[in-house]
Amino acid sequence: MEVFDRVLSAIATAVGPEVGLDGQLSNWVLVGDELAYLDVTTPLLRDDRHAERMPIGVFLASLPWALRPVVRRFMLQGILDKYYEPRGVVLDLLGNLYKEKLECWLPRFLEIANARVSPRLSQDEVRRYYDSDARSWALLQRLRHMDRWWQTRVRRKVYPFLLPGSIER
Repeated sequence: MEVFDRVLSAIATAVGPEVGLDGQLSNWVLVGDELAYLDVTTPLLRDDRHAERMPIGVFLASLPWALRPVVRRFMLQGILDKYYEPRGVVLDLLGNLYKEKLECWLPRFLEIANARVSPRLSQDEVRRYYDSDARSWALLQRLRHMDRWWQTRVRRKVYPFLLPGSIER
């Protein structure tokens, strides 16, 4: 539990209106006694007007071109905003326990997390969040696979991204 508490401390220290991160468990590692953060998509940075400092197109590039404006308009802000709020990062981290098949840890982790976040998180909220997140990412992956098929089979172009196989959720 000490490691989880250290992860929560790091999140609380780092995350704010101008700095965000993806706090899922697979992004943390112990190197000796030191906690280290590993993630290629961060840091997420905003300027003093809360505009993203990284070009938003980076997040959208792997989507089929027809979806990019829709995702940019209706989804992207909500996806990014949670990474700039400690509670949102912790909710995402806890939801990720389901994906990693570690939900047996959720009651204890919730107890520890709720000492640090407000309003309190519930197991039901974490489950609903994870289910919604899993559906969204599964849909985006199916659309990427369809786009790859279209690009390589119909247009005879090289598809510029590696796509994962089936992800068990």
